[in-house]
Amino acid sequence: SFDNGGEGIWLNSGDSMALLNSRSEGNAAIGVHLTSVTGLIMAENTIRNNRLEGVLLDGGGDGHIFRENISAGNKGDGFALSIGAKIRVERNLSTQNDSDGFDVSVTNSVFIQNASESNALYQFRLASSASGDTFQHNNLRTSPTNPDSGVYNGSTVVGNRFTFTRNWWGTTDSAGIRARIYQKSNADSVIYEPFRLGQVDTAAGADTVAPATP
Repeated sequence: SFDNGGEGIWLNSGDSMALLNSRSEGNAAIGVHLTSVTGLIMAENTIRNNRLEGVLLDGGGDGHIFRENISAGNKGDGFALSIGAKIRVERNLSTQNDSDGFDVSVTNSVFIQNASESNALYQFRLASSASGDTFQHNNLRTSPTNPDSGVYNGSTVVGNRFTFTRNWWGTTDSAGIRARIYQKSNADSVIYEPFRLGQVDTAAGADTVAPATP
């Protein structure tokens, strides 16, 4: 889907669907819009240079898998996951988008071996509704314009903690990593230690088991 007057790809109903090896580029609205879908597998797609979000999930059920997709250069978020639970997000690249790399409102979901790099705002944004999510073995590289914008935690639920261990933050300075995490409330609710001492290998089969040391 190239240079449409609206959305590039829109899936608005269905169970156990798959969106594989597609391209959505230069569209006037959202690159890939997902609503009223359950158990979707979205893998190995390229979404670039769209006028709104690269990928928007804003309706449907649970249990989706997002694997090895590229979302780059979009005017909105790279991936905006607004609803759902038990979602697995692995080995995706979100880079140089004009908003956040991953805007997360889902619950009890896993984000592993992703790269969120040089997005204009935050690399991961946790909305107030997010809870029980785990983020491990990801590469976070902030943008030159907002060098401290790694993670934004907007959750205001008391005791709501997020696991961000064993990620690579582009530095081995603990204080520098802490400075890249903004927590609206519930101070220290983003658990970032231990952290990686080098970049994560995001290839399939790599870095899937936590080592004894970072």
